[in-house]
Amino acid sequence: MRAQISTSVSEETRRKADALVAQAGYTYRELVSIGIDRLYTEWQERSTMSNETSAYDRAVARVNETPELEQYYDLLIEYDWPEGDEHYTWVATADVAELIDWAQTVRQDEDAD
Repeated sequence: MRAQISTSVSEETRRKADALVAQAGYTYRELVSIGIDRLYTEWQERSTMSNETSAYDRAVARVNETPELEQYYDLLIEYDWPEGDEHYTWVATADVAELIDWAQTVRQDEDAD
């Protein structure tokens, strides 16, 4: 059974795909299959980790693995936020720019007090 996948990609992604086909000998079908297989495996690993570790542990790992967030460790991890696991889940999953913006706002509010 064949399934057709149709989507548009950025010019940069298309350039990379064309190079892999022309220079590395892959087919476009192989590129899509390999990409999907790798992403699926990563997703399964993250899902397994999410089920096996606490929101706090995932948040700590995220901050420790993201250099841009390290300076906000005290706010993101150490402070006892009343939202508890909801806060840690947010830290583990939110966009880095969003976390930094929030932490900077909190710091500014603290400095104003």
